[in-house]
Amino acid sequence: MSSRNSRPGDSAPPRAATWPIGAWVSLSVALILASLSALLLPYPSPFDEAAHLSYARHVFDHPALLPALDRMRQESGAANYLNHPAPYYLIVGAVDRLAGGAVAIVRLASAALHVAAFALLIDAAAATRHPNRAMAALVCLSVLMPLAHMLGGFVTNDTLAFFTGALVVWSVARSQARPALGYWVGALAVVIAGWTKLTALLAVFPIFALAYAFARPPRIGLRLHLPVAVLVAGLAAIPYLAWQARYGSVAPSLVPTEHDGAGPLTLGFVLSAAVDPEFYGYLWYMLGWLARSAMEPHLLIGFGPAWIVFVAFVAALPVAAILSRRAGNRTMAALFAAGLCAVLAEFAIHALFTYSWFQVAGRAEGFHFRYYIGAAPLL
Repeated sequence: MSSRNSRPGDSAPPRAATWPIGAWVSLSVALILASLSALLLPYPSPFDEAAHLSYARHVFDHPALLPALDRMRQESGAANYLNHPAPYYLIVGAVDRLAGGAVAIVRLASAALHVAAFALLIDAAAATRHPNRAMAALVCLSVLMPLAHMLGGFVTNDTLAFFTGALVVWSVARSQARPALGYWVGALAVVIAGWTKLTALLAVFPIFALAYAFARPPRIGLRLHLPVAVLVAGLAAIPYLAWQARYGSVAPSLVPTEHDGAGPLTLGFVLSAAVDPEFYGYLWYMLGWLARSAMEPHLLIGFGPAWIVFVAFVAALPVAAILSRRAGNRTMAALFAAGLCAVLAEFAIHALFTYSWFQVAGRAEGFHFRYYIGAAPLL
């Protein structure tokens, strides 16, 4: 399908954006909180920080893009349970070696990456037609959810996952003025996400694939987008295809857990779950836990049940898509619609995985909101 220089119903692309004062306030809050977290909070944090840093030190000493997971150990000598591709850890390992093993320096590097991700979101907001409103929302979120920035000061690949989500959001927002630049940056974000962690790929790829399919900015028609989307998906999926071939799972767990024996997500399992009333009760239980993990530890003030706040965040995506469409901004409407599809699809996969564990072990767990961190920049 050929692309066109303009589309009926699209308003003119925004001019080159400048940052209002609210942008600098919001960025300063992110910088201060992430830096204080890196310097003042005790190591290790409860977010698998020791496992992440141990992984980084191991792969720096034994370089490999896809290390042998069964050979990795934590500093305590226990088996390392992480199962992510190595590029992030190779970089962290290099920083750690240059810093002489000073954890505070490695944490500050993570904080810098988090601030860079937030700067991308600010620049994307500045590209909207109502930048002051967008900046006010970012400032409010920074004040009401300070822990979201404090987590950026820990050593974890979730920070890079958040960066890839911010990068794809920035790419779509900026494609209004510079379609080619925005598009190829978005494609790069997908590949980086895939080589960071599986949950990042599950969020970032649908946003990229669907946002550009819906918006189709100038010079980015479907004849280009479809093969590019397939190509970047293939490049991003290489680590998980390798895990599948080597260990029999795209997300292998080589450390004995209560999840051992859980069956694969076959079509038969998915169909049986779809007609099982117990599965829908499980979904409601899971939603409650996700809400609590997302909201209660992060909010500075409490207002109402956590699940109401969580659902309100997710519901904001279709509302934002509708309002953007009515305002004539087809690109941003496509971005929010793609984000909603990505969150719902990842939730379905997450639910089926954890439900398969529940069927074997009788324990419902694994409801971590950080698994959605690739889509968090939209939320």
